Amino acid sequence: MKTGERITTMARVFNIREGFGRKDDWLPERFFNPRISGALSDTAIDPEKFREAIDTYYKMMGWDENGVPTREKLEELDIGWVASLL
Repeated sequence: MKTGERITTMARVFNIREGFGRKDDWLPERFFNPRISGALSDTAIDPEKFREAIDTYYKMMGWDENGVPTREKLEELDIGWVASLL
């Protein structure tokens, strides 16, 4: 589990270094509109609930409100050296 968390966090640091951030943790607008037909018709994602889910995920991962891993989390995962890449 710790290895998976380390991998996910390092991937996040890489993406931040490359210019990606919270604004990129969003879905295309079509996901927020109900489908017209099919098993999931009249179903859409509530943007506010999705935003709350993102905030919850960041907290669970030990990242700040912008999705940047905290120094404490990096040290906990024994990858404190990647902080210099942020």
